[in-house]
Amino acid sequence: MILIELDGFNEIVKHSSLGHDKLVDIIEKMIDETLEMQAQYVDYMDDGQFVVITPADVTITLNELESQGILSEEDKQEYFLECKDVRLREIASQILNDLSQQENELEFCAGVAIQDIAKSDSEWFEIARDNLLEIKAYREMDRTRQNNDGDPQAVANTDSTLIDKIADIEQRLKRHDQRLGKID
Repeated sequence: MILIELDGFNEIVKHSSLGHDKLVDIIEKMIDETLEMQAQYVDYMDDGQFVVITPADVTITLNELESQGILSEEDKQEYFLECKDVRLREIASQILNDLSQQENELEFCAGVAIQDIAKSDSEWFEIARDNLLEIKAYREMDRTRQNNDGDPQAVANTDSTLIDKIADIEQRLKRHDQRLGKID
């Protein structure tokens, strides 16, 4: 599972004439298009979060296991899960990269969870959500340290800048919707 969140989603909905359902539809189509060659399921969860369920197939050779000294069944299973996690993160990175190329004014973030370690769908979702929150916290800490040096006014300016850009974002999202509608 890849949990993708559009930062400022509620703020965009509040100041946009597109409306909540139309914005969700456009973002779902944009996400779905990023992985058009893979089987996936995209759905809106809530508060600007979209879930992508996609296969994360990996191939591990016997030579690879032997060269790394992985011999026990427990070590093989752990290595397999690590490889699957890496592959899922690569897919998430691809989605985020494609979304940022489609729409550079919007900021997306993603968290991942592999189904193999979850006992239920709700635990699977919680793992992805926790991973997303960790990544967002790290990104914000890094951004604050690099750009603002902790200046609270800089954070407030970022929020007001988004509000000023919503009309422009809205126009580009409408163009995405028209283009994506023709692909279906």
